[in-house]
Amino acid sequence: MMNFNDYKRIQSAKTMPQKRRQYSHDIFNQTFDEDAAYRQCYIYDYEHDDHKDMAKGMSHEGSSKTAIDTKYLVTQYGSLSKDQVEYHLVFRYGQEPISYYSESFGANAEFPIGLYVDVPDENGEYRRWMICSRDMEPDFVKYSILPCNYLLHWVKNGRLFKMWGIARLRNSLVNSALCWETGIMNRSLTAGKSLEPRSYSVRMKYT
Repeated sequence: MMNFNDYKRIQSAKTMPQKRRQYSHDIFNQTFDEDAAYRQCYIYDYEHDDHKDMAKGMSHEGSSKTAIDTKYLVTQYGSLSKDQVEYHLVFRYGQEPISYYSESFGANAEFPIGLYVDVPDENGEYRRWMICSRDMEPDFVKYSILPCNYLLHWVKNGRLFKMWGIARLRNSLVNSALCWETGIMNRSLTAGKSLEPRSYSVRMKYT
């Protein structure tokens, strides 16, 4: 049921299309967790990762990860004969970005690109994904996600670095590209930007 504040917000819209859009957003939010695609996920960066060696089976009791309401959408189906397909998340309209995002990645970074997200599968087991890009739709924005499937290790200046990344199958070629490090601390250089295949001069080992 619409409360008085919601009614005032809708009536404050200056044009009829704006009012209709606001009505649409409110209906979307009110029915959000009734959808079969609804998932409670957990979003985080490297610094707030409580399970750095795990790609699945994470428990979030007492976790420093941030709970977030999403819809998990499957719009394509894969096969061995074509590129790996993308999956999508839609966030509840009006959810606030996590508090440390702009401080960590800069005011121009676009939340939540470049972050990890734990998504429960059909059995309720959480698996690690990465938010890779944003679909530029006019209202209910979708974010493309890919499963993290390689734990990459590399040594630089005598120090061992380790981070989860993605090896995406593309016509029998593997781009193990979505991994990064900055100075002493591992941190995403691609947060706020769509992720693209990258090459590195350091030798990496993946497990």
